[in-house]
Amino acid sequence: MEDDFLTRFYESPRPEFAEALYKRLASPPPRAAPWLERLPGGTRMARTIGLTILALALIGACARAVFRPRYVRVSDLIWVYETKATPEYRLVGDDGEIPCATPEGPIPTPTYITVEEAKDRLRMPLRVPTWVPQGFELDHVYAPELEVTTVEQASISWSNAEGQWISLFAWPVGGFWVIQPGKTLQAVQLSAPPDGYEQVVVRGEPAVLLRGRWAWPCSTDVEPGAWDKRRLELVWIEDGVEYTLRTSGDYVSEEDLIRMADSSE
Repeated sequence: MEDDFLTRFYESPRPEFAEALYKRLASPPPRAAPWLERLPGGTRMARTIGLTILALALIGACARAVFRPRYVRVSDLIWVYETKATPEYRLVGDDGEIPCATPEGPIPTPTYITVEEAKDRLRMPLRVPTWVPQGFELDHVYAPELEVTTVEQASISWSNAEGQWISLFAWPVGGFWVIQPGKTLQAVQLSAPPDGYEQVVVRGEPAVLLRGRWAWPCSTDVEPGAWDKRRLELVWIEDGVEYTLRTSGDYVSEEDLIRMADSSE
């Protein structure tokens, strides 16, 4: 291959460019900070320290990328706060301590009512499953009088002969604001590890199946704040009401929990 074209189009550099280049090449390399030069090893030590700081910064950036939580949109009204870090639960009593001890004196027994009475008592619509897994029967229904609570709520439980239970909790959507172009919505914020939930469909609408739950600070059988994989929860929204079906074990399948929610009327 002929390379005469390399010399044919060669142009000599301008004198001022050549002068600046020679001056740059002849100047000594930049010195490290005076206090670093006084250390044993001088410039080599400075280079080592610089590389160490850079490596630590990269490790910190990678750690933030792995553990940094993020919000996942399931629908306009349901968002999941994905995090691998254990959330901090803070239940502080009047004395500044977490009240894990059993309160002294008798615990008041809630007054249970029927499903029909609960629907009549509440202003919000209440939908109740009409199908439950085999062996489970209605145990109790609770909905406090509006005169004694500031938030409407209802809880319904089913149990079987083995003492296992399924509970339904219902209350108005609220507490988490989502701002979108032209509108502001009150939504539901859930929290789970990235592999601790699944987006599903209940009654034709987006829902979330949680394969676990964060353990409370007073937990004795699970490390407080850990993700308790024994529990199962299904969360969906209908007519402005947040519903949660919850179990404490694997005695109910995910399919049956979704079927139970789909049967609500």
